[in-house]
Amino acid sequence: MSAVDTRAVPCNLLAWPAISNLLPDQKLIGAYLFFSPDASACGCYFLPRPRAAADLSLPVAVLEEALCEFERRKLVALDNETGEIFVLSWPRWLNFSTPSARGALWTSLDRIKSRKLSTIAKSAYKSIPRPGEGVGVGVVFPFTKEIGQTLPPGWWESDEGVMAAGRLLKLNALPGESMGAFKARIRAEVDRQHQKKSDRQHRGPDRDMK
Repeated sequence: MSAVDTRAVPCNLLAWPAISNLLPDQKLIGAYLFFSPDASACGCYFLPRPRAAADLSLPVAVLEEALCEFERRKLVALDNETGEIFVLSWPRWLNFSTPSARGALWTSLDRIKSRKLSTIAKSAYKSIPRPGEGVGVGVVFPFTKEIGQTLPPGWWESDEGVMAAGRLLKLNALPGESMGAFKARIRAEVDRQHQKKSDRQHRGPDRDMK
């Protein structure tokens, strides 16, 4: 685990529908996955079962049973060959708003040994660029002035910036929509508006006079 702002424990975890009716020991294990000392920035990491069970004062068999139940409820993805686990809701609670946090994120993603979990995790973070590679999908942000909307500088770096950009484009986050998905919709809208402006320019003045 490295850098700051790379993990958080959701305070309403025990109220989640997929968590609320678990056994008490399973609820404890579910919370432990967020604050485990083995957790990585991306939420996909090798979980040593014997030590985790010792930390929780539980038998290993109870831990294994809980992990299988979490996988059935789509709370985690497991690779039994590598011993790695991906906490599927991890990306919902983190912004990775600083270069150091994004560096920690991509370093941890590159360290995943499981091909299956690597694919799942990198897909979950596809809207967050590696440090120094620009932000977002494609060349979007240089066009913001051309579409008549000056979005806040670095709007993608924080929840507040994303919400402000959404308001400027008359977009609202949908119920249950992750911040990454909302950012993707904003980028898609910027692309759409730019394409619309480009199409008008290509039609030329003669066509507009008809």
